[in-house]
Amino acid sequence: MGKAPHGRKRPSLAARDGRTGPIRHGSNWVGIEDVAEAAGITKRTLHAHFDSKDRLVAEVLEAQHVLSLERIARWAEGLEGSPEEIIGSVFE
Repeated sequence: MGKAPHGRKRPSLAARDGRTGPIRHGSNWVGIEDVAEAAGITKRTLHAHFDSKDRLVAEVLEAQHVLSLERIARWAEGLEGSPEEIIGSVFE
């Protein structure tokens, strides 16, 4: 686990969910080594799939976006009532 900006320890993805680690802590705190280790692959393999750390982060964000929209759609399928009632139920 290396040092992050401002002398703080960089979080290790090996000890947390690799899908949320970079988002919670900022991509500058997460090293390619951490991502490769969490995925169980080598840095070389990771670089073969992503030409940059920014591209990797963009892909993670896109995947999370798709999953979030699918989850919202499943939730919305069971809704009943007027738009006002539905919105009100979200904040209860």
